[in-house]
Amino acid sequence: MAEQAGLSISRLSATLLEEAIRQKLHIQHAVLLQPIIEQTISKHLRSRDNRLAFLLARGAFESGMTKALAVFLLKQAGVDQNRLKAMLDECSRKARTSLLRKTPQLETVLSEVAAWLEENDDARSWQFSK
Repeated sequence: MAEQAGLSISRLSATLLEEAIRQKLHIQHAVLLQPIIEQTISKHLRSRDNRLAFLLARGAFESGMTKALAVFLLKQAGVDQNRLKAMLDECSRKARTSLLRKTPQLETVLSEVAAWLEENDDARSWQFSK
């Protein structure tokens, strides 16, 4: 091979050794690449999950507060227990009916939340690139 390439045996050996080392490093890098990608994706998803959990918790808290306040006000207004139960049952039925229905108002809120999440992602990726 050295004769055909017009090289000395030592030069050909050095070239083959360099190529073997380069291939070994390439294989090692390829093996490490998957865990690095998985870790990066996991970190990103954890961050997004935390922001979504914040929104869910806030919505649940404010919804509970609103319900408690409405029940309190209805009791203060003298609504009897049977009527209050009927009102809560009716509200529960209506809430279940509208839970998954997309309205123009909900679409607006969803797009604003998506923009907020994207803005946080952009800010975070900018911080990582610095």
